[in-house]
Amino acid sequence: MSIKPKTDSNTSNCGTELHPPPEIHNGLLILQGFNAGLTIWNKQLICRHGTADQSGELALSKAEVANQLRHIVIMAGNGLLTTEALRWLADTAISLTVIENNGRILISQGKGNFPFATLARRQALAIYQNTGLHAAHWLMIEKLRGQAENLDAMGIPSERIRDEMKTIPKLASIQELMVHEGIAAANYWSNLEKFPLNFVRKDQRRIHKHWLKLGGRVSPISKRAMHAATPGQAILNYTYAVAESLCSIELAAVGLNPDVGIIHSDVDNRRSMALDLIEAIRPNADRLVFQYLHNQVFRKSDFWETDRGSVRLGLDVRKAIIHNTFLLEGRVRELAFQLRDKLSGYEATGIRRRAVKMGDIETVPVCEYCGAVLPNRRGVAVRRVCADCLEMHRTANLSAGNTRGFAWTESALAKNSRTTHNKYQERLSWEAQFSEVELPSVIQSERQRFVKEIFPQLQSVTITQISKRVGISLRYASLVKKGLNVPHPCLYPKFEECAIW
Repeated sequence: MSIKPKTDSNTSNCGTELHPPPEIHNGLLILQGFNAGLTIWNKQLICRHGTADQSGELALSKAEVANQLRHIVIMAGNGLLTTEALRWLADTAISLTVIENNGRILISQGKGNFPFATLARRQALAIYQNTGLHAAHWLMIEKLRGQAENLDAMGIPSERIRDEMKTIPKLASIQELMVHEGIAAANYWSNLEKFPLNFVRKDQRRIHKHWLKLGGRVSPISKRAMHAATPGQAILNYTYAVAESLCSIELAAVGLNPDVGIIHSDVDNRRSMALDLIEAIRPNADRLVFQYLHNQVFRKSDFWETDRGSVRLGLDVRKAIIHNTFLLEGRVRELAFQLRDKLSGYEATGIRRRAVKMGDIETVPVCEYCGAVLPNRRGVAVRRVCADCLEMHRTANLSAGNTRGFAWTESALAKNSRTTHNKYQERLSWEAQFSEVELPSVIQSERQRFVKEIFPQLQSVTITQISKRVGISLRYASLVKKGLNVPHPCLYPKFEECAIW
């Protein structure tokens, strides 16, 4: 595996890539940028990514990707995608998904071209037989059970959904099934409308109030789920779009046609069977989204509004969603096999169940104050605040001192008063040695002497020793040692003794 970044020959400084080089993570490779595409050179798959002179190439051989790469996702730009590259992916059983910024799937290709004629015929006839109704019952029961478990995990009552789930096996038609599913969905999403989203403190004043919560599943713009008006619902829509592609790939892999559905009627340019399967996957996808929303701190730049008012997702958010959604690969494959068996009872041969290695949910660690991207290890933040905000926050807390929530006792007040009075008298007695005319020049010269002679010697003394021997607080000793504060000249003899000691 080799990465070949493109650089401008007219510049001496290569600079830093705008987009980081892609990596295979959990069997998934994501290509982004205007030049993202796939070609073949010397029997290797050339994965192009990035934009203009900030682009690069990742060369993969068939031996290198064996048992390591299962999916390639291209976040659509205007890159080149050749038929030879598609043939290379088919030979190595690697699936391909091309997805636009708004979540529309342009290409969803996996291993399997509906090679089982008997199975295809049984799938097409299932809608007219009891096998189709039983499969629809099973899909809806899986969906409602998952939704009820999601609510239980959040401490929200789920009795209404479980009641609807009990009635599903008694229903005699798909139409009745959809009515009860709609009742359960309305109860499910009404309980989740107030699920919070976390934004960095710097952007909270600029965020629309309705962005701070998940919001209703029905968009006020389209009166449907599409064209989401809140970031939370936009994330859900994008997750479902990626899950639909994953369902299409796995259905084709087990010999089912993703276009011929049961619950969803057959419509041109729609993968109805993939939409049927995604009904059982939605609770698992919801769980991933809720975990992502809970762990991720967003920035205003992670989202943007269209002229119509709908919300679109930034690049980092879309990449994290794709990574997280493909964690459902094992669950989707399991349900695809079960759906195939329920539709026909036909056991196809020659289908190899590849091992799936799952990982943790991915987030983009950012500073809770300013939104700067933090160093991370596989999506896990090393810290929660950047170095600049940490220093600023620490300085603000130090300047506030112990005044927040601190109750002074009478003895402490008396001791503090005596200490302050003694320091004031010490300062006055030192200044009394000089006249008002020469005092400013003396102070200036003494401070210069402190910086040149005393301050360098203090670097070998601990803050605790400076505090005890000079009689100042630890905070003030820290500021002096760091060079952030120059003390009054009346304390210089003590500082000199401290440095000599």
